[in-house]
Amino acid sequence: MQLKSGELTLLKGSNGIGKSSLVQILKKGKQHYFNDENVVYVDQTALNPLNDISLDEVIKQWYKKRVEKLELFETTYEKCLHFRETPLKELSGGQNQLAKICLGLYFSGDIFVLDEPFQHLDQANIQYLYESLVQLKKLNKKILMIEHRSDLIQDIVNSSYILVQTSDELRIQSGS
Repeated sequence: MQLKSGELTLLKGSNGIGKSSLVQILKKGKQHYFNDENVVYVDQTALNPLNDISLDEVIKQWYKKRVEKLELFETTYEKCLHFRETPLKELSGGQNQLAKICLGLYFSGDIFVLDEPFQHLDQANIQYLYESLVQLKKLNKKILMIEHRSDLIQDIVNSSYILVQTSDELRIQSGS
């Protein structure tokens, strides 16, 4: 599997085969760089549900560590206006997902790994995320997405792969 600048790569597979586990394994290394490229993960797990900190407080804590400012982050941050000061543990599923996307854009990675990013989003935010993906492609970002609802993005996917189980191993195959 190869990720290319300005392209969206889709990873598909049956439920429970291990797509999300693969992302978690990649994350566990705590090395968020690959070939000197900053990797941003937006996965299915909730932002720290035990934390009383808000999205605004997270942004303020990391402000000095941010490398570049994406205009797309500013737009997404505005979409979070009505819950930016709400403790993360109180966010709805859709708000949590949008907050994670916002943080991913804030850290302005070179590679975006998105695990089921449309999950919990309402129709307006599904459309917004779609438009954001188009913008990330225009910014030459590399995008790897795991998404069951591939019909939502089929027209902007550049390549797709399927995770398949053989008798003794998992394989990633080129697929449609």
